[in-house]
Amino acid sequence: MAEWGGKTVGFIAVHSRWYDWQEDLVGEIHELAVDKGYQKKDIGKTLIEKALDYLKSRGRKRITLWVGERNDRAIKIYERMGFIKLYQWGIWVRMILYA
Repeated sequence: MAEWGGKTVGFIAVHSRWYDWQEDLVGEIHELAVDKGYQKKDIGKTLIEKALDYLKSRGRKRITLWVGERNDRAIKIYERMGFIKLYQWGIWVRMILYA
């Protein structure tokens, strides 16, 4: 969770032993949210960095996530952090980071 002035403004949910039908055992980012009034302050980036540190400390060499195809802002953030697009399924884009 991320706090700003004692207020919770964001969170990230991850799983360090996620079994994906294509990637086998991976670290998975399930959800990331930052309060609209606190976006563009690097809170999301910091949450992702902390999640990546945690997942890597658990031995995960591949970290995956799903993101909506129209969520260009999130896709760009993930790409800047090293994630690449694997494929698309419906409106969802599958991304992976090789840690």
